Amino acid sequence: MGELRELSADEDALWRALGRVSHLMPRVLDEEMTRATGLSMTEYAVLLMLAEAPERRLRMSELASAVALSGSRVTRVVDAMVRLGLLEKEKAPDDGRGAVAVLTDAGLARQRGGGRAAPGDRAAAGGRDRPDGPRGGGAGAERARRAVRALRTVGRLAVGR
Repeated sequence: MGELRELSADEDALWRALGRVSHLMPRVLDEEMTRATGLSMTEYAVLLMLAEAPERRLRMSELASAVALSGSRVTRVVDAMVRLGLLEKEKAPDDGRGAVAVLTDAGLARQRGGGRAAPGDRAAAGGRDRPDGPRGGGAGAERARRAVRALRTVGRLAVGR
């Protein structure tokens, strides 16, 4: 490993902007997705993975890997979605110890409907007419504006402007 050196002012600004964006963006996108569709990004990812899976079913361990969640976290998410009627949970047919998440018809309909109103879709999220929309005065809007400013900074620094 090479010798460490102090960052220039531009490099430091770039790292700080990247840090802000990488920290803020997932929360902002999740809030927008939830507001627009009633689903969190995690729930939508679970529905999407199952919609694309053979017979709309995956072992819980495969689902956890597909959506980058721990086994315990995917279990909590799936259990909550079972209560909403979006999924069913069955014993794995091959060993009986594992479990399989199965997308219901209601879950498939929700996934298909949820995909039409993606995060960042101002019309779906309420746009400027809502106080918590992207141009409104809510906390989510302020976080989104900060993230956009940070992205602009990153872009300027990346091209040397």
